[in-house]
Amino acid sequence: MKATIVFTALILLAPVSAQPATWFVELDGSGDFSDIQPAVDAAAAGDTIKIGPGRFDTFRPFTAPAWTEEVIVGVTKDDLTFIGSGKDVTIVGTSQPYGDPGEDPKSFCSIGSFDCKIQDLTIENVEEGIYWWEGNLVVEDCVVRGNTITYIGIGSWFDSLMVNDCDFELNGGAIGITTHPPSGNISVLSCTFLGYGIGIGAIETNGINVEGCQFENLAVGAQFDYGTTGSLSNCQFLNSLVIGFEMSYNSYVEIHDVYFTGSKEGMRISSGSDLIGSRVVIENSTGISILLMSQAYVNLTESHIFPSILDKAVWAQGFLSEHVTQDFRGNYWGTSDPVAIAAMIQDSNDDPSIHTTVLFEPYSGEPVPTEQKSFGSIKAMFR
Repeated sequence: MKATIVFTALILLAPVSAQPATWFVELDGSGDFSDIQPAVDAAAAGDTIKIGPGRFDTFRPFTAPAWTEEVIVGVTKDDLTFIGSGKDVTIVGTSQPYGDPGEDPKSFCSIGSFDCKIQDLTIENVEEGIYWWEGNLVVEDCVVRGNTITYIGIGSWFDSLMVNDCDFELNGGAIGITTHPPSGNISVLSCTFLGYGIGIGAIETNGINVEGCQFENLAVGAQFDYGTTGSLSNCQFLNSLVIGFEMSYNSYVEIHDVYFTGSKEGMRISSGSDLIGSRVVIENSTGISILLMSQAYVNLTESHIFPSILDKAVWAQGFLSEHVTQDFRGNYWGTSDPVAIAAMIQDSNDDPSIHTTVLFEPYSGEPVPTEQKSFGSIKAMFR
């Protein structure tokens, strides 16, 4: 009997793990708080902060080891979840572009290697939408909107980043997503990138997967630079003003089931980078369909490579050291005439000082079928 009493007492005295709490933020004062930052200050790791309708644009100073900036939401706790009331219903940011030259105010900011999830809201106009120093970040069902050449939607250093089903509206040269070393494990899924800017800029990033995304009317759709590795699949690049997809400086990318149309340059591969791919369609380019530069290597098959309006399909330049052989065999070029195909290509056959040769034979004299669908149906997927 005594043993039972002692055991029961020990159970009652044992610490009880706190359950995650949910905090409500309402501008009209009907929630726990009327602004987001006090809710963060009150929260514990694992809590959820639900944010009501309206615009949240109250700034507070946020200090990192090397700087102090204005921030709307300083994330100072691990494993928080921010849930808005819907895209363009909950807005974190100012109504006009905000940030003087030399300053980088931020909508969301973390410097503590924290994990976090942000969903169902709009982030706009503040110089940096989400600034993240390490940790794991998930952003879902959001609008990210910027209108200046210095605006960055989501950056910078990530242990992992997943951006899913988000709309990026990028004008004035704004950048949607940027990653810096030692970022890795980046997934961008089912997102749209619109407007005159740069959709994705990955620098020295180990593993970036972009799938099911649309890039439209951008200056540059996506750039993978300085040893970035990753993949593009089931994407479309529409009417890029400069380049649809660019990779440089020893980057490596696999590309499959991607459609380019109306870009000045569909793809540019340069500076020792490798691109391996299949089932790609490039058409209606205004300058060059694929530009190869400076020891780049491409192996592309089962694809449609149509010449630009200047009759330039694959154009090589700047290959000055060891000879590189490009493998473009097994593609459809819009014609069954090998002389016409050769005329669309610039390589060592045209200028011996260009140390690269583009192999295109054997080629297909008609649209290339895949195991499941023809390229006509692949293109229809993007209309």
